[in-house]
Amino acid sequence: MPAIAGFLLPAMLAHVPPPCLVHVATHDSGRFMQSASEIAARSPKGDALLVIDAARGLVELAMTADGTLTQRSILSMPRANSVAVQGDLVAVACAAPKPGDAGVVHFLDRDLEPIATVAVGVGPDMVTFTPDGRRVLVANEGEPSADGLIDAPGSVSIIDVSAGARIATVETVGFHAFDPQAEALAKRGAHLALRHAPLSVQAEPEYIACSPDGALAFIGLQEIAAVAVLDLAAGQITALLPLGTKDFSRPGAGLDPNDRDGGAKIAPHPVRGLVQPDAIACFEHGGALWLVTANEGEEREQGSFKEGIRWGAAPRAPAAPRAPELDRLVVSRVASDPDGDGMLDQPVAFGGRSVSLWRYVPATGDASPRLDLAWDSGDAFERLVAERHSASFNADLDATPWADGRSDAKGPEPEGLAIGMVDGQRLGFVGLERSHGIVVIDLTDPAMPRVIDHASRCDPSVDLAKAAKDAAVLKAAGDLAPEGVLFIPADRNPTKRPLVVTCNEVSGTTTVWAVGPAK
Repeated sequence: MPAIAGFLLPAMLAHVPPPCLVHVATHDSGRFMQSASEIAARSPKGDALLVIDAARGLVELAMTADGTLTQRSILSMPRANSVAVQGDLVAVACAAPKPGDAGVVHFLDRDLEPIATVAVGVGPDMVTFTPDGRRVLVANEGEPSADGLIDAPGSVSIIDVSAGARIATVETVGFHAFDPQAEALAKRGAHLALRHAPLSVQAEPEYIACSPDGALAFIGLQEIAAVAVLDLAAGQITALLPLGTKDFSRPGAGLDPNDRDGGAKIAPHPVRGLVQPDAIACFEHGGALWLVTANEGEEREQGSFKEGIRWGAAPRAPAAPRAPELDRLVVSRVASDPDGDGMLDQPVAFGGRSVSLWRYVPATGDASPRLDLAWDSGDAFERLVAERHSASFNADLDATPWADGRSDAKGPEPEGLAIGMVDGQRLGFVGLERSHGIVVIDLTDPAMPRVIDHASRCDPSVDLAKAAKDAAVLKAAGDLAPEGVLFIPADRNPTKRPLVVTCNEVSGTTTVWAVGPAK
């Protein structure tokens, strides 16, 4: 499979005092391992957060001037997945009760009173407003049922709310136009694990980021390692851009591939990783558009099909690497076997364990649009966590101790992502789902990004298996599995400080961090 294009700059760790994350407050839902805090948005009133609780719905958390969070209300919305706010309008995306059925977006006013409900595509997983607030975009993931018998095409719904949510109109666009291009896209680096399924079914929109001028939207297609481009004026998906694989054999871009090697042992290995983004973000700099991707990774498992296999347990071609330290690594049996002969040729793992920065190059003449890789964080995340919070390095919460338990899978799993301006610096905040912390990246100069900090508030000494029914002990475990990451500027919250909010899915906690030195 082709490697990601562009020049890979080495990840750099700052050696000067950086802007740091200072813990401000945490709200504990008391609902451990119930997905009680997944995604957050700033309330239209400015003095509260709106948080998605997957089982209960929309939770309103009031915020005081010192950042303290207290529950103000709960609005029942079963199967809620995402929330977004623009002005006084709130949009909440909810999946249908049955696989394959269309989901909905509920529109609420600033007091969380219902305005309207709009049908969208199957499995709405993320909702966002365009910068001008005139449209709402919904990533309809179309995930298959557990038995694999129902697998709806992925799509994006475009909801026009310019005349008000009560008379909103919706258009849903899919990826059927790219089905005839599947073979060509695979050669360019798209990952199509289901060899006999159309691309339009395998494309499962995960996240959407709009260009600052509102002309384009970029759609992360995690499972197929690609990003689609939506022309908002035309209401059409005009391009699908494969991201390919990452090379873990290069200095500064290694990994720890083994969960039984006694701790963090990060080094270059003859392994490639599928660049499968979860959250993405877009910004403009120097007259160009830049896309940031959190390369979490995702394997397919539906019905009788299980894509992942341990490298050491797989049938391998004679020339395939046989280093013992790679035997535990979970790889894609499809991507690792490009000729389809049943013998794996090279280990291709899931995800990049990193964040990548891409420059978007629009179409010119006969040339198609493309994403040029400008920078990748390499192995900086694993190294930073190993240095500063080694007890939560690639953590597996089912193991005792936690450390190293996910090194064989996708490592730290960069998932949530937000970008904000703080004192003239453009900072990226990345949630590491398995290392249970937040990484800070300086993106002010796209020519030289820097990984500058890692903050965490978890206690890896807690034995979660023994503490399963002890609420006090579970609370002591701290923040586990950051899912959503939200940046709130200083002038848009009661603390008057720039804030980062993390929604921690496993612990059910919502945590507020201030950016900068403690006051």
